[in-house]
Amino acid sequence: MTPQEVANKITVLSGIDPFYNTREPRVIEVRSLLCFLLREKLEMRWIAIKQFFKKNGRKTDNASLINSYKKYNLYKRNNKSLKKWEAKFTFENENIDQIDQVYVLQNRCRTLERKIKNCEEKNKENIRNLINSRR
Repeated sequence: MTPQEVANKITVLSGIDPFYNTREPRVIEVRSLLCFLLREKLEMRWIAIKQFFKKNGRKTDNASLINSYKKYNLYKRNNKSLKKWEAKFTFENENIDQIDQVYVLQNRCRTLERKIKNCEEKNKENIRNLINSRR
């Protein structure tokens, strides 16, 4: 089962789009179920889950995903439907570790380029200050 199939099945079961941009409790709980299934059952990394959400139009960050994942058991205790929906998913040793090495390397390069640019700007400023102090 692919991540998209999991998300589609959750939408069909619950009638709620987990990527809908709202803080409504019902949507948050369904989104939490999705995070739980992607992380626990498909063994996806946080960066892959984040990319999956982004691909589906939901901007998020790792902290939000981790928080959603951690709160799932609390939501499941209070909303019995989540437990029923979770039981409808069967996974057979599936590991969708979709980390995209190119994506990771591109992010690292952008970070290093920013650091280099900052160093160059600081270096220019230090040279200007040195010249001005000698006058």
